Amino acid sequence: MAKQAEYVRYTIRVPADLYERIKVAAGEKSVNAEIVEALELAYPILRPQQQNLRLFHFQWYAGEWYAIDEDSWARFRAGDIPSHLARRMQPKNNHFIVAVVDEEVGLVNLISHNYHLKDGSCVLAADDYLSDQEKADYAWLMKSPTATEDDEQRLKSLREKMHPAFALPSAAVPKLKDILKGLASEDALDQLLNQIGSVEGE
Repeated sequence: MAKQAEYVRYTIRVPADLYERIKVAAGEKSVNAEIVEALELAYPILRPQQQNLRLFHFQWYAGEWYAIDEDSWARFRAGDIPSHLARRMQPKNNHFIVAVVDEEVGLVNLISHNYHLKDGSCVLAADDYLSDQEKADYAWLMKSPTATEDDEQRLKSLREKMHPAFALPSAAVPKLKDILKGLASEDALDQLLNQIGSVEGE
């Protein structure tokens, strides 16, 4: 399991129209969770020399990975699901991978996404791992302007509970390794995939 991040609280002001767009993109997630996810994609952990980054997006469907262009991924993340992605989606466990590649050193990160379809929209599969009370706690903790040490521990435990939602189907792992081979050493690639984890079935 990947090491859980430590969190700091930082308040920002954004234009009202941008805030509304973020709310729409977030769907059932909190606005804070949507912003954090977007920032994680925009600012992966890098060594100072890793400036020339490219992102590659893949969708898992019917036993195969399909490459997704950046425009389609941006539309999908904004809540407008392109038809070619929608055709490859099922009610539950729609897995996506974002591969972060430095042009000089190769693969530096893999980011796993998993969504369910609900009323024509995508919702986080991680919600399945939380009770209604835990979802409410998580939403409150993500938006709370103040936090005690107990609050931080509670948030950490909820994140650990949600982590299995991002594990890949076991059949998807070797096929993803085939796609990404040459971008990282086998050991480095295995380490990134082990952090995500895998599950049988799906």
